[in-house]
Amino acid sequence: MTLHAADDVLVTITVTKENVLIEYTGDTLVSTGSTATNSTATLKMAASVTEEADGSLGSMLNTTQVKFTVSKSTGAEAGSCTATIATPTPYAGKG
Repeated sequence: MTLHAADDVLVTITVTKENVLIEYTGDTLVSTGSTATNSTATLKMAASVTEEADGSLGSMLNTTQVKFTVSKSTGAEAGSCTATIATPTPYAGKG
């Protein structure tokens, strides 16, 4: 098939962002079991990300990342990590 300039068709594609609700579902309080200032504890960080029920599920949620930031009691940042959202199959708008 050969296309000529007269065969070109102008197409407009509109891309809109999906709105999501992010809910933190991980640990909110952990204890080291020690009063030492250099003690450590493991903290499970997790989030539930749900797309807005707008009648049109997006397909890019599994390529989206969420960043968790841990703060000291002074408000200063103690550290952070980033995770890619895992989506179930079949996809229902929630990861």
